[in-house]
Amino acid sequence: MRFFAGCGGSGHVSIWDWRTGTLVAERQTQARQTQLYTNLDSRMITSGLDGCVRVWKQDGMHLETFTAHDAPMRGLVKVGRFVVTIGTTDGRVKLWDWGNKAYLTDLQEPVGLIANVTMGYGRLVVSSWKGSRELHQIQIWDLDEIETLASRYQPDQ
Repeated sequence: MRFFAGCGGSGHVSIWDWRTGTLVAERQTQARQTQLYTNLDSRMITSGLDGCVRVWKQDGMHLETFTAHDAPMRGLVKVGRFVVTIGTTDGRVKLWDWGNKAYLTDLQEPVGLIANVTMGYGRLVVSSWKGSRELHQIQIWDLDEIETLASRYQPDQ
């Protein structure tokens, strides 16, 4: 991989050539705030407060946009050939067929406000708030189990 990228609160993505340190491209995502995910099928993916996922080539060329949530997004996790998207105010954790950008199912019933998302050691951890921002619940999923669940929603190939 020759490029690296960073993003900011204004919704822009900057891409540099890591060998030379030269700025290659700057792109605006149309979201007020953007989170960046790299190395997903040799693509960069951004999600933001507009609930959209945008897919970019490593050099900054925009490939596609699709709406994942009707609310701001808190995160995105690649699980095998599937993607999990996490909303904030909609309280939804959605499972997608990444190749078709097709919604498969929610991993849970919608909860209050998604407060934080983290991933590590083969697990996805989501915490949510209730009403007055008191911790409501923490949910932990095994990524292998998510992939098994997602495979059940796939038509026979």
